Amino acid sequence: AHDISDRKRIEKLKQEVIAMVGHDLRAPLTSLKATLSMFELGTMGELTEAGKKRILAADAVIDRMVLIINDLLDIDKFQSGAIPLKCSHVLIQELTARAFESVRGNAEAKQIRINIEQTDLTLWCDAPRIVRVLINLLDNAIKFSPQQSKIEISLQESDKYTTLSVLDY
Repeated sequence: AHDISDRKRIEKLKQEVIAMVGHDLRAPLTSLKATLSMFELGTMGELTEAGKKRILAADAVIDRMVLIINDLLDIDKFQSGAIPLKCSHVLIQELTARAFESVRGNAEAKQIRINIEQTDLTLWCDAPRIVRVLINLLDNAIKFSPQQSKIEISLQESDKYTTLSVLDY
């Protein structure tokens, strides 16, 4: 017989910390989202088209952060292997465009050009999670690429799979 009461107490404490952190992260994101909405609606003055695009991109980043926080709160499901996927048919072009918008500012700051192969293919996937993976790959490519270089998102199709690649130089 083994006494697992310490392990149970630590697990309960971990769950409470994760819930607290999730709440403490969500509250400021909600406030930021409301502020961005006011900018978008023009209550803080008129925005240029470029400003409106940046507001929409920032809003999408906040939505993705909330999804990440929700995943953090579902950590028990991840640990048990029961990851809930919400799959649908999504245009690859839509996935890559959303990822690109999230990293555009970082790429522009380093004068890095991101070339995305055009396609009309669709994937059966959990779109927010695939976008998150693409954002991580693009962020890393930008971080480790020299100024004024390029990054490519390319596709390779086979009978069973579609491979999306992020190539940096």
